Formats: sequence, structure tokens, C-alpha cells
Amino acid sequence: SDDQFTFSSTVQSDGTARDLTLNSGTATIGITGAIGGNSKPLDVLTITQSGGVTFSGAINADTVTLTDTTGSITFAVSTVLETLNTASEDYNVIFNGSTNTFADAVTFSNTGYVTFGNHINDVSTFNGGLITTAPSQINLGGTLQTSNEAMTVGTAVVLVTNSVLNTGNAALLLNGTINGAYTLTLNSTAATTFAATVGNSAPLTAITTNSGGTVVFNTTAIETN
Repeated sequence: SDDQFTFSSTVQSDGTARDLTLNSGTATIGITGAIGGNSKPLDVLTITQSGGVTFSGAINADTVTLTDTTGSITFAVSTVLETLNTASEDYNVIFNGSTNTFADAVTFSNTGYVTFGNHINDVSTFNGGLITTAPSQINLGGTLQTSNEAMTVGTAVVLVTNSVLNTGNAALLLNGTINGAYTLTLNSTAATTFAATVGNSAPLTAITTNSGGTVVFNTTAIETN
């Protein structure tokens, strides 16, 4: 069907972890109630196709798989997931909740943009590590961090607030350009590597690194105001 549909009530299992697959064709999906609520989580939640999805309620599922959609898949509130899978399709993924936590390593394969936060106090934590080489752009607001796991940001980064990248004692690799008239704080006691220009189209106001670790500049230009 290509008709828009909305869940405004809680969607939950019957006590056994069940899978839920959503496919609205080209129509949008709006979910305002909790998914896997009342201590009855789902096993796998899959979006196979839609005209855009917005999760405005909490998600309690072991795995979320984003196969394809037109436009954006937006997590509007704080999100805690065990596993997140994405596909090599041109949709966007947006995390606007104040706290977003992922237990397993996540590789973003979608070729649209990815947004991590829209406020200086937002925090997105990837406990198993993070790779973003396929998305067209990363919009960063607040803190993006791992729990002492390596982070590879392989595409352009645009700061939307003062922001922090934190990998603890693991390596931080920045392969794309970084722009935005905000401060960027880099926390890693391992190696932090810049591999592309910084501030070439929108100079940063400042770049700060912690006292431990090393910083490697494999780039032709860094510009701040």
C-alpha cells in the first residue's frame, strides 16, 4: 500500500520476542507510541520501504534494520539499540534524541547524510565502534563517542553546534572535510588523524585536543576564526 500510516499506541510482543517489518511503499510512517513497550521487547524491527519514517516514541528491540526508504528515517527521541543495520541506499538517518546508545559496532552504509544530535548537550555513544565511510555527509551536534573503540569518519563533517569527538584510548580517523563555525574538541589518547581540509568553506571557531595521544595532519589546510 502507498497510504500513510501512523502508530499512536504502544506496539509490543506477546511476551515472546517477535519481528516486525514495516513497508508503506512511498507513503510516510509515523510512530508516536513506544515500540516494544511494557517490558515486552521486539526481536527485529525492519523498515523495508517507505516515503520517510519518524520514531517519536522509545524503541525496545534487539535489532533495527533499515533496508530502504525515500527521504529520512528520524529517531526523534533518545534511542538505545543493541544492533543497528543499514543498507547501501540513498536515505538519510537522523538521531535527534538527547542520548543515543548502541551496544554493537555500527557501520553506516546508507549514502544519504547522517545526523548525530542537534543540540550541544546531545550525546551519541557507539560502544562497539563506529564507521561512517558511505554517507554523503555527517551533521554533528553535541558529542559523538565510543567506549575506547576506534572511530572512522570517512566523509564530510558539518558542525551544527559546538561538538566533541571522543574515542578514549582508541584511534580517531577523520578522512573527510570538516566545516562549521563552531568549536570542535577531539579526545583520544591514541592517534587522531586529519586526512582532509578543515574549515575550507566554513572556518571552525577553534579546535581543541586533549593532552594525551598524538595528532597527525595529512591535510593541506586547516582554518579557524
